[in-house]
Amino acid sequence: MDPIDKFLKQYSYKFPKGYPDMKNEQDILLMESLLNNLGISLKEEEKNYDDEILNLLTSLSDDESKKKVVNFLNKINSKEDKEDEKLEENITKELNKKNITGNVADQIIFYADKANQLDELSTYMSKPTVNHSDLLNNNNLLKLFSPIPLSDTFKDKIIDMPGAINNVTFGKGELALITFLKDAVKYKSGKDSEDTSGDIGIDGHVLEVKRGKSIIASANYISRAKKVDLFKGDKSKKFIEEYNIDLKPGTPWIKLVQQTGADKTEIEDILTELYPGLKINVDISTPKSLNDSIGLALAEGYLKNKELLFINDQNNYICIESFNKFKEAIENGILVFQLASDINPRCYLA
Repeated sequence: MDPIDKFLKQYSYKFPKGYPDMKNEQDILLMESLLNNLGISLKEEEKNYDDEILNLLTSLSDDESKKKVVNFLNKINSKEDKEDEKLEENITKELNKKNITGNVADQIIFYADKANQLDELSTYMSKPTVNHSDLLNNNNLLKLFSPIPLSDTFKDKIIDMPGAINNVTFGKGELALITFLKDAVKYKSGKDSEDTSGDIGIDGHVLEVKRGKSIIASANYISRAKKVDLFKGDKSKKFIEEYNIDLKPGTPWIKLVQQTGADKTEIEDILTELYPGLKINVDISTPKSLNDSIGLALAEGYLKNKELLFINDQNNYICIESFNKFKEAIENGILVFQLASDINPRCYLA
């Protein structure tokens, strides 16, 4: 930052608009007062602060006066650089506590510096106010973060910021949640066992962030098998032959199974073979109801040890803290299961 920018930044807070408006008489008087204190005269006919400072640094004939002004501006520059360094150190320290390190932390600081919000970010991170309860009681990230004294432009930049630490990637919203929420950290789950895996630890809770269409199921049931590869078991083969089901691409297998008109017991037998150990009390009245039955059965065990946060491109989200809340969101159409094209339905925020 050059000395003129530093000078303007140093005194901008004194002006109602954040800068000297040379069409405003009060701003002119204040500007003249500040410059007079530096031994600088603002010529009445010019009324241009930027030009006056530039001219001063290049045209002063009095070496002593010139040295005085340059030294003053350099002191401002040096002082602010030291202050910025201290702020950056504090922000880095707070980010590191949240397990945000390396290039990701540097990028957040870069954006804050570019937005002239190092001081505001440092102050907030030292005493954050937005908490887990606020997260549960809101539905949009910008609204959630609205009490934070930072610009929406900066917040939005962090919400959309991607990144990776030790090969662990961050998606939309995740870094912002870790950075701005009180007691939030990038979750470290050790061996990433099924019971403890997640994205964010916050106030004793484990939160997993979902973007787009996601499988809500334990690792035991996650598969990418195409429907032509699903029906390999004895019951499945018999079912396909008995109802003459065409497994060609184009129609989700859920719909093919439901439209056979097979009874509930037959369909549950097939699903037990496809999902060993999973108890599914199916609703076979429509393809959607059958699909939702499978999705909910898969989700029930998955939600025992974590919360889910679904977010879309408009920063809208829903935070699900229990299976009952998840089921309610499905029933109300807030969350939707896409008809399964391979083995598992995928869930997304409507």
